[in-house]
Amino acid sequence: MTRINPLKSRKSQPIHIEDKDHKIAWLEYQVDRLKWELVLAHQSKLEPFMQLYKEKKESADRQTAELSEKIIALRKKLRMGELDNKQYQKQISPLKKAKKQIAATLDRFVYQALDKPFPEHNITVDEIEFYLEETREWDQKRRFPPGFFDQDTKKRLLGLKNG
Repeated sequence: MTRINPLKSRKSQPIHIEDKDHKIAWLEYQVDRLKWELVLAHQSKLEPFMQLYKEKKESADRQTAELSEKIIALRKKLRMGELDNKQYQKQISPLKKAKKQIAATLDRFVYQALDKPFPEHNITVDEIEFYLEETREWDQKRRFPPGFFDQDTKKRLLGLKNG
């Protein structure tokens, strides 16, 4: 069995740089298109996931901001001399640990939720959000404004049978 060198064309001639760039761009486009198809295939599961993710993300951001404010307050106390370094470290360590745990909990939620539809985890939450938003916009552009066509014309244009 012979192996095909991807950097050579079918005639075994080296590919020019422009051709390589073109092939790379084409492959990136294909990957992007396949990810979009994958998101569309799982859209019914991903819509509720994204809503829950946004709620959890907002909650995590609020908790992280509260912890950051506490850390800043402790730094001010340290600079003012109200705390010595030992007391500061004892109080700040649990706060930093809690911030890391909040981020880890959110990451674990995303990993577990995306494990079944995307087992290789080669798609991010940002990409899912982008593809879902693009799909919504495309659906809205494709729809007819109210009263633009009568029902029979709409059915005929959309390929639906009268009935």
